[in-house]
Amino acid sequence: GNVAFTAPVGNSEGAEAVGDALREVSALLGVEAAALEATLCRRSMKVRDGGAAQRTISQTRTTNQATDGRDALARHLYGSLFAFAVARVNDVLGVGGGGGGAGAAAEEALPFVGVLDIFGFEFFEHNSFEQLCINFTNELLQQYFNEVIFEHEAALYARECVQWNPEDFPDNKAVVELLSGASDGRRKRVSGIGGLGGGQTAELSGILPMLDEECNVTGGTHETWCRKLAVKYGMNRLFQEVLIRRNHFVVRHFAGPVEYASDEFLAKNKDELSPDVLECMRESSKAFVRLRFQEHGRTFGTQTAAATGRVTRAKAYSVSSEFQQQLTDLMAGIRKTSPHFVRCIKPNPQSLPRKFHRRSVVEQLRYQGVLEAIRVSRAGYPVRQWHREAVLDFRCIAPKGQKLKRRLEVEVGRGGVAGGGRAPL
Repeated sequence: GNVAFTAPVGNSEGAEAVGDALREVSALLGVEAAALEATLCRRSMKVRDGGAAQRTISQTRTTNQATDGRDALARHLYGSLFAFAVARVNDVLGVGGGGGGAGAAAEEALPFVGVLDIFGFEFFEHNSFEQLCINFTNELLQQYFNEVIFEHEAALYARECVQWNPEDFPDNKAVVELLSGASDGRRKRVSGIGGLGGGQTAELSGILPMLDEECNVTGGTHETWCRKLAVKYGMNRLFQEVLIRRNHFVVRHFAGPVEYASDEFLAKNKDELSPDVLECMRESSKAFVRLRFQEHGRTFGTQTAAATGRVTRAKAYSVSSEFQQQLTDLMAGIRKTSPHFVRCIKPNPQSLPRKFHRRSVVEQLRYQGVLEAIRVSRAGYPVRQWHREAVLDFRCIAPKGQKLKRRLEVEVGRGGVAGGGRAPL
């Protein structure tokens, strides 16, 4: 972010780097300063000359576009370095190491204890794209928590022969689908013959998929995106357009309603990493930099399959699509484990001893899903007693003169049914 740009003299639509930051960054990355500046300030495109021949043309970029490209490069570099650091730590710990054979298989089969420290539900005076992504994560984790509790309760009720209605349990599936789109695949693009041209796009659903689509539309703005959301979800009880503040909308999350300001959504979601920048990084004189960009490269433009000749368009990247893919991988890993949930509550914002801030605690209980967890528990049979306690409390209602009554009295007198105290009734 230290590299700055300005418009050249006589060209308000162009951009050039200013200051010494570009030279320092180029030295660290092992590339020529002029080459890096050219990839950030200009964009090359391949076009057809009527027939099959292609030629490359170069187009200048504005200072805003150059800045977006710089930020995209910084994010991509940070992400690849973070992935490298995590992979090295896992290699040292023996988790999914790079080796093969029976030894590696035995390593992967070993049990492990993982700790997922999640960011809590966020609700500020001004909420933007980051808060929506964080709250979407919490929605998925809350959905998983509901599933775990539901399965546990279902198994317990079946074991105890207790009649219950599964539909009584809370479910946040509707808000998850509001954010990520319909789960039946209706939001996917339907391609025409050959993968290009003549294709039709099924109606999009989901706030994040519609955001990606608006980012890819020429001239798309946050105003038009908000209008499209209002048209599609105007009758949805989980979505509400804020009439007194233009381009604001409310999503009713499991923890409560949150108002989002859409003005920066498109700018934060766009990924302006260009193929020119990636090509420049792959030619770095430093092997470490080259390897990072080879491991986390991207495909641009159209690709032709050698076997079938089918032409397909490369995937359009965005911050939200990459974030959702990371969440998918995270949830796939979590579902392979036996989870235990720990909720941490701070007694006061100042972290002082012997001080209880009621409002802060209530907000944490609400936004960390604790109240929702209680709601899930109350949907079943929340009051549980140990077996012996239940027998001692309710043996008096057994019919007199029956064998059951006499048997209970004898067992209690002998200290029986104590073994049943290990499990709740």
